[in-house]
Amino acid sequence: MNELMIKKFRESCDYNIVLIGFMGAGKSTVARTLGEWFDMEIVEMDELISDRQRMSIPEIFEKHGEEYFRNLETNLLIELQKTSRTIISCGGGAAMRSQNVSEMKKMDMWFC
Repeated sequence: MNELMIKKFRESCDYNIVLIGFMGAGKSTVARTLGEWFDMEIVEMDELISDRQRMSIPEIFEKHGEEYFRNLETNLLIELQKTSRTIISCGGGAAMRSQNVSEMKKMDMWFC
């Protein structure tokens, strides 16, 4: 990418970028690249949820069920609306819940 474009974006960017897509689509790879280019923080939602719950995503599903996990996603999306200059890489199923999509739309910029 053009260095001048990157510099201008860094200077003017004060919003979040939300990445959505199926598992394996490359969200994490794109997040790392954009994070390096634009010097932005990266939040991997599944990783953060797993860390906070102290268990893997499959363990959360097994122990608490999908609705519990989707509620964690929704609450995290609401929490992340208070941040800026953050690249948010959503889990592969996050966009399957309409409430999550509504919360994503409240963010400044998002890509599929």
